[in-house]
Amino acid sequence: MVSQSSQGIEDVKASVRAISEYWRATQYERLGPLLPDDVVIAPPGFGPRIRGRNAYVRSHRDYDQAASTLEFSADDSRVDVVGEVAVGVSPFRVLYEAEGVRQHEQGREILVFSRSQGKWRVVWRTDADRAAHRERRLTTRCRRRQPAGSGSPHASTRMPRVVACVRRVCVTGEPRLPKRVE
Repeated sequence: MVSQSSQGIEDVKASVRAISEYWRATQYERLGPLLPDDVVIAPPGFGPRIRGRNAYVRSHRDYDQAASTLEFSADDSRVDVVGEVAVGVSPFRVLYEAEGVRQHEQGREILVFSRSQGKWRVVWRTDADRAAHRERRLTTRCRRRQPAGSGSPHASTRMPRVVACVRRVCVTGEPRLPKRVE
C-alpha cells in the first residue's frame, strides 16, 4: 500500500490555489516560479502541445485578452501523491464574455506535479470535460435551431461545422473563441 504524505497533498493544493489566484489577479509573473522551463500544456483532444514556461504564462495572458472572466470558482482539488509525482484534479466553473457572447463552462483542470529540490512544480496540464461540455452545448443549441428532418439544405452541414469549430479552439489551444455558427 502506498502512503501519501499529507504535507505533500497540502503543498500541491496550495500550488493549485496559487495558480488560480495569480491568474485572476493578473499577476502572471508570479506563475513562473511554479513551473519548470519545460512545462507542457496538453489542450483537450489530440492537438499540438504548448511547451515551455513562457508559453504557459502567455496562455493565461492571451485568455484574459480574448475574454473577460465574470465569475470563476474552483472546488477543492483532489490530489494523489506517489513519491516525487503528484496529480491534482480541480473542478471549476467559469462565466466569461468573449466577442460579445457570455459563456458558462465547467470542467476539471488536471495538473501533474513533480517535486524537485523540495518544491512542487507543474510539469503538465490539461482540461478534462471542457471540450466535451462545449461540444455538447453547441450540439444541443444547433439541434434546437434546426430540427432533424426539417428539409433545410443546411441541416446535414450545420452540425459538422459547429463541431469542427469547437474542435479547432480546443485542439489548437487558440484563446480566440469560435464565432456563433448560424
